[in-house]
Amino acid sequence: MNIKELKEKFKDVLIIDAQSINLLDNPDYFRRQLSDWKKKKWLIELRKGMYVINDLYFKEKLSLLYLANQIYQPSYISLEYALSEYELIPEKVNVITSISTRKTSYFENDFGMFKYTKIKNNCFFGYRMIVIDVQKVLYATKEKALLDYLYINSHIDNNDAFDESRIQNLESLNWKKLYEYGSKFKNAKLMRTVKLLMKYFKEEGYKSL
Repeated sequence: MNIKELKEKFKDVLIIDAQSINLLDNPDYFRRQLSDWKKKKWLIELRKGMYVINDLYFKEKLSLLYLANQIYQPSYISLEYALSEYELIPEKVNVITSISTRKTSYFENDFGMFKYTKIKNNCFFGYRMIVIDVQKVLYATKEKALLDYLYINSHIDNNDAFDESRIQNLESLNWKKLYEYGSKFKNAKLMRTVKLLMKYFKEEGYKSL
């Protein structure tokens, strides 16, 4: 099989994984050729057992956020990346950060850097589906992205830490939802932090909270 045949075989598949390989007439042949095709740079390895054909047609169609969801499942976009996109922190974030119920992991490939932080099963909620060029992506709400961040970074639990974290634009949050979501974590320390944060920003002048 040459690169033209490879592209034709997978013209309707953006990511080649075990499932798509198993649908081929001769999956064993494909698996035997993987190493050679990687050496020839025909394939980009996202992670072990997951590939994208190294061609602009395929690469330009892929959303990085969709890739993040697919590389490690189950997962949803959250933490620093989501906070930055929501403008809840001022920094731009190069690593796409996600929450998962699997062990904390990190992947780097030709597309970018992807970090996954483990959370308990009962805390895996508070995300919505967004669509990017027909690709479905699971993405935390503003409130859940912030709660995930505070939960993982448990040292951010006082006024000085709030200042140092540079959390901003919190007047845009739904504080009722933040409190309701926070209670679902079943974590007393997180709830104390949420209450302190609400008090802190009220004192800073956000009287509507």
